[in-house]
Order: sequence, then structure tokens, then C-alpha cells
Amino acid sequence: MTNTQQTPTGMQLIQAERERQINLLGWTPEHDDQHTGGELRDAAMYYHSRGKGEAWPWRSEPGRIDECQSVNHTKAGALMLAEIGRLERKLGRMIAECEEQGRPVRPEFWQNKIAKYKALYDSIERELDFILAEENT
Repeated sequence: MTNTQQTPTGMQLIQAERERQINLLGWTPEHDDQHTGGELRDAAMYYHSRGKGEAWPWRSEPGRIDECQSVNHTKAGALMLAEIGRLERKLGRMIAECEEQGRPVRPEFWQNKIAKYKALYDSIERELDFILAEENT
């Protein structure tokens, strides 16, 4: 690696993976919105744990665990971003529906869940940055 090239950060790798999932695999926000049972979170945890102790959430063949830990953490982070986006869209729809119907808006449950998942994402991103630093020394 030359001095002009910088190692990408965990956030950059995760965002690139999420874009790949959307553009190449077709896992768009609309597609993600169909996974209402925590499958995206479960898949993220599967990759994060490298398949140890976490079940693959779908009937399909489990996701391939890579020997390179940074690849697994990148996929985990991208799936957590997808789940956070799904929950934020759901919360927005619920608030709009309550307002349209004149019902009280009580978003605390979903806001707390989103905050919990954002903290988990932040942890994955920090771990990925640490792994990248280790791989590049």
C-alpha cells in the first residue's frame, strides 16, 4: 500500500457493503421492510459471531462465514444498518398513522429499540476498526 492510499474505516466498509446489498443483491429498503421478525438483526448477529451460537434466520443455506473476520463484521454492520432503517421507517409510518387518526403518539418503545440497535451497530463498527488496524499491522 502506498502512502497516498488509506485503509478504509469500518464505517466506509459497512456503507459500501450496504450499497452492494441494495444495488447488486436487490435488498432494498422495501425488501427489508418485509422482514418484520428480527431476521435482519439475527443475520447480523450470525455474522458477528461467525456462526457460533447464533442461528441463521432464514430457511435458505446459512450465510457464508469468511475466514477474514473483517468481512464478517462488515456484513454484520450492513445488516444492522438495514434493520435500523427498517425500524425507523416503521416508526415514521406509525407516527403518521396515529396523527392521521387523531390518536396519541407513543413512540418510546420503538425509539428505545432503535437506540439499542444503534448502540449495537456502533459496537460492531468499533470492533471492525480494531480488526482492520490489527490486519494492517
